[in-house]
Amino acid sequence: MMNLNRKMQNLLDTVASKSYDVQMSEIISKDILHPKVKKIYECILVDLNDELAEEKINLERVLRFHGDRTGYEASINETRVNDYLLDNNYNEGELALIGSAIVEYWKKMLNVKFPKYDFVFIMVIREGYLTLRFYTKRENESEWLSKDIESYNEAVGVL
Repeated sequence: MMNLNRKMQNLLDTVASKSYDVQMSEIISKDILHPKVKKIYECILVDLNDELAEEKINLERVLRFHGDRTGYEASINETRVNDYLLDNNYNEGELALIGSAIVEYWKKMLNVKFPKYDFVFIMVIREGYLTLRFYTKRENESEWLSKDIESYNEAVGVL
């Protein structure tokens, strides 16, 4: 499922005709391509510093704050990609391409590690900054973003 608002689609269209022959390892830290992830309380969470553990987390408090597991995952699994770029001289269209490529890495990694889970990936570009998030799709919880992604002021994609 890929759902892009017009702003995101326009960014991708601006770079669609250009040829990019670059290895991801040349432009971005490898840490973002293969983040450490853990399953905690049925949540799949990025744990870059290997600090998360069930015994350290008050699930009741977390769910009160975030609303549900979907909100918790989407918040914890936020990654500001610009922090991992080896060079910050990319336009927003190029950032959209980079974000799409990272999501493809994540999809493969998560599907291998957690084959029984379905994931939703979100890409947002705002004022030259790319943010990626993911969460587990759950039947009993609502989506993290509004279904009307055209209502957002920034470039948004659900991948």
